Amino acid sequence: MLHTAFEPYEEFLVEYIRKPEKSDMKVQHYHDTYEIYLQISGDRTLILNDVRYTLRPGDLYILKPFEIHYTESRESDSYERYIINLPVPVLHSLLTEGETRLLLHKLDSCVLHLSDEQAAVVLEHFKKADACHNRSGFLAEKLLCSVILQLLVLLGELLEDAGAQDTLDGKSIQPEIVSVIHYINTHYQENITLDAAAGLVHMSRYHFCRLFGSATGATFLEYL
Repeated sequence: MLHTAFEPYEEFLVEYIRKPEKSDMKVQHYHDTYEIYLQISGDRTLILNDVRYTLRPGDLYILKPFEIHYTESRESDSYERYIINLPVPVLHSLLTEGETRLLLHKLDSCVLHLSDEQAAVVLEHFKKADACHNRSGFLAEKLLCSVILQLLVLLGELLEDAGAQDTLDGKSIQPEIVSVIHYINTHYQENITLDAAAGLVHMSRYHFCRLFGSATGATFLEYL
């Protein structure tokens, strides 16, 4: 069983990483911040709420504070990503507490599969935040905060669109698929077949595979 660590943040963290080799977290962990992650290249595996997601280029996840999560490399030998950790009090340099609550109310823990156009726009926001993060001076923090506010507004709009299209992971996963995922997580050492998994929730192979792949980003055999 993995150990669990708590990582507190008092200031914004904006971090770009490119790993030319496989890399796994040493422990699962959680923060007292919102976390926004964008996959740029390669594949990465995210474990969140006992569900495994395969993150591919253009995939983005949002985590609310105190969500335990873990990421690792599996099939991919390298990966590239941006990440932002957002302590809520820092936003108060530009927003009132009420405005902050209204802005963050739209954000929920989820995984978004962005289109190429959406991913390009989001990546530009991450790059601007990274540039502001490296600035110094009395306005540096407010500049960074303003860029992240624009990103948060954009993410809120993407979440609304995804909800309307029923494509938001964590919102659109059917209970039957969640039950199969939990079954696999506890019985993976047994001989679980695709037919048996689909039979557990009384679905055809085709329908089950389509829903399972949409929810996890992996085929049944890849997940197993």
